[in-house]
Amino acid sequence: MVGEKRKREEEEKYPPIPCTDEEMNAVIDKWMADGVLRPFKPIQKPTPEDMQKPFYCRYHRYVSHGTRDCRAIRKTFHKKISDGTLNPTREQEVQRNPLP
Repeated sequence: MVGEKRKREEEEKYPPIPCTDEEMNAVIDKWMADGVLRPFKPIQKPTPEDMQKPFYCRYHRYVSHGTRDCRAIRKTFHKKISDGTLNPTREQEVQRNPLP
């Protein structure tokens, strides 16, 4: 019940996505094209304005939480990093922006 919900929430915490938004979006686009992720079919098609909002999720296709904060996306990134099929590096970002 309450304890079970708390336990489930603790188990579902995944580390932040270790890449830039551009890199994250490119990976998500590839996963969607390859069928790794199947995007939700929205009840109502998002407007261009919705898609620009910080709480728009590209995976769920609605305004609720940002793509970077999406548990499903973070879970997939974590799984792919853990099994070695995704190897994001911080080196690339450091070379682009050495002094953030």
